[in-house]
Amino acid sequence: ALYSALRQRVPTVEALVGEDFMQELTRAFARQHPPRQPQLALWGDELPAFIGGHAGCQSLPNLAEVAAFDLALDEVALARAGCWLEPWQLTENLRLQCLDSLRIFAANYPVDLLRDAVAEAKEGDATALESFRWVTGDHHYALWCAADSQVHCRAVSAGLAAFMVALLANYAAAAS
Repeated sequence: ALYSALRQRVPTVEALVGEDFMQELTRAFARQHPPRQPQLALWGDELPAFIGGHAGCQSLPNLAEVAAFDLALDEVALARAGCWLEPWQLTENLRLQCLDSLRIFAANYPVDLLRDAVAEAKEGDATALESFRWVTGDHHYALWCAADSQVHCRAVSAGLAAFMVALLANYAAAAS
């Protein structure tokens, strides 16, 4: 049950390491981080940090980020679709309103492109993962769940990501 729950939350991780390694990883992770809630679908938030320190994952330095990205997408998918936060009055004539599922994610690797390559490989494109390039650098994403219950991911510039993080932090502070 734990393996099934975790593999649903981090499908890209399993696609990269394979079913056998994923089962071993799940067992080791469960020993150190047993579920604390009855909903197994919410278990696994500590996985990226666990992967970063797990000896079996040392040859895959990008795997922790891949897990974090999968988990961020899963978190957004569990949000209420199309639910908006209360409007925030920025100026007399300008109001801001955001979806409450909006998240900003930063990575050192193009985790969105990797996830796309995994999906293409699952759909039968045998060369999708072979042609993937691990380019390091700053990669920033906006993630949200729209009214149609679809999770959206868009690459954004570092400047826009920083602006959105600051804006959302100020938005949260103003709301409390």
